[in-house]
Amino acid sequence: MAVDDLDDDRRWWTYFKGELDRREWTTADFERASGINRSRVVAWSNGSKISIDNARAVASTFNTSLLTVLVNAGLLTADEAGAPAAQAPNPADLTDDQLLGEIRRRLHDAPIRRHLTPEEIEADPDIVTATPPTPPGRRRLRSTGDSA
Repeated sequence: MAVDDLDDDRRWWTYFKGELDRREWTTADFERASGINRSRVVAWSNGSKISIDNARAVASTFNTSLLTVLVNAGLLTADEAGAPAAQAPNPADLTDDQLLGEIRRRLHDAPIRRHLTPEEIEADPDIVTATPPTPPGRRRLRSTGDSA
């Protein structure tokens, strides 16, 4: 999925986090390089909008154009900026450490799922064989045992 296919809040965070990961930076590294407090970064991760001043600092810190930052922050469209928004990196171009970092981030951000107890499984054996819901926009593939 391209970064510009996401809603504005997620697009900004996905772009920003991707830039940190690409550099193998922590938020502390970003704070030192940019002068932007980590509490601001936490606010962005929670959907807060970026200010123009902070966008300038981000662009300077990431050595990219202000337009790229503004488009990825949803403050300008790619048409308004006259250039396409940055695209998500090709996973084949990432190092193993970068891929593992993304997996760790996703696992950390994933909702916590509790484990079923043996009693719950015994009371309802179908609970462990139920087909999970199909995410929106995806089709469930039929296994060979499914009827048409």
